[in-house]
Amino acid sequence: MQQRPHAFATVRASSVASLTAALLTTLSACGGGGNSTGGTPTATVTAMVASAPKYAGTATVTINGTGLDSTLAVTSSICTNMALQSGSTATTATYTCTVSGGLTGSVIAKSNGTQVGQATLTVPAPIVTMMVNNGLSAVGNILITLAPDKAPKTVDNFLHYVNTGWYNNTIFHRVVTGFVMQGGGYAPQITNTDLTQATLKSGTFAPIAVEATGISNVSGTISMANANTSTNTVTTTSQFFFNLGNNTSLDGSYPAFGSITGGSTVVQAILAAPAQCVNNTAALTVDCLPIPNAVVTSATQTQ
Repeated sequence: MQQRPHAFATVRASSVASLTAALLTTLSACGGGGNSTGGTPTATVTAMVASAPKYAGTATVTINGTGLDSTLAVTSSICTNMALQSGSTATTATYTCTVSGGLTGSVIAKSNGTQVGQATLTVPAPIVTMMVNNGLSAVGNILITLAPDKAPKTVDNFLHYVNTGWYNNTIFHRVVTGFVMQGGGYAPQITNTDLTQATLKSGTFAPIAVEATGISNVSGTISMANANTSTNTVTTTSQFFFNLGNNTSLDGSYPAFGSITGGSTVVQAILAAPAQCVNNTAALTVDCLPIPNAVVTSATQTQ
């Protein structure tokens, strides 16, 4: 039996052209025809500025244009909890968000899914100042510069403790010359290096997983201690330590997230202060507890 030609083969060329034109018109109306990023924007942006005083602080995004009160959506790669502020209008809109996840990134404004504006948000590397006092010669500030561009989750966790005042009135409870100086877990008045007889400071926040930061535990860096090394899920909470030597063997399990950039003489004074020391046979170290305790009287984000 002879196969009949498909019906489409009998359509005139002029009809095909008309159909094609109609389809292209339809695609153009709904945002197709080369505009793959979204639909036709109903808002326009004439100016867009983003600024923030510091990392973990509140950023402000100010946008000028038209139709800003209808279809505008604003997002950022380094800002969370983006929120439109009251008082915004169709021609001026103000958004706020919390800087998190990096030191520089884009703020994007879209209307109906199509980008209509962009700004760059940049903040300096955060610095934490720890004021330490043991009542003797170990008195002064230790400055710690953090690296949220490499360790965003770990930095955010550490700053959560700092900015809520949690580290205030804690001590450096483990000092090992050439190895580590650890703190962020105990309140003062500990006089026994057997920390099983001491009480951890209560009220720690939810633990976070160990982050792959790419920063090695070399001398002068700060890292987070492990809250749970007895299970397959290793996590961190509040305790941190300064590396006093090149402890690269700790890489992978203990996330480094910044470095000491000021106050090294205070660190040396704590190392030289009176202490009670014991042999830590498990770690093959001599662990020392400064007595009087080396107290962090305050920890403040100063940049």
